Amino acid sequence: MAEFASELPEADGKEGTSEAVARLLLTRRMEDFRAGARLALLPSLGSMVALIYMFSERVPLAVLLGWAGALVSAIVVQIIADYRFTCADATLADLRGHWRRL
Repeated sequence: MAEFASELPEADGKEGTSEAVARLLLTRRMEDFRAGARLALLPSLGSMVALIYMFSERVPLAVLLGWAGALVSAIVVQIIADYRFTCADATLADLRGHWRRL
């Protein structure tokens, strides 16, 4: 935690410091989530294509395409929600709400 002390703003009281720590932790958690989501995007799409190919003879194509469409739409909604939010100018309450939505 000492290496991140330079990222904490100076605060006069204990309440301000705990809010700054909570803000830092949430910001780092969201940055980690964004990085992980970017890394998992291509394998997720590849897995969907592989499952559609493997089960195309056993399951109706409409069911498979509906399933893939639902997953792709969930990914797109997540990307749009994350793209429109910036951590730099958000309050702690905004950060907590955005983290719950993600």
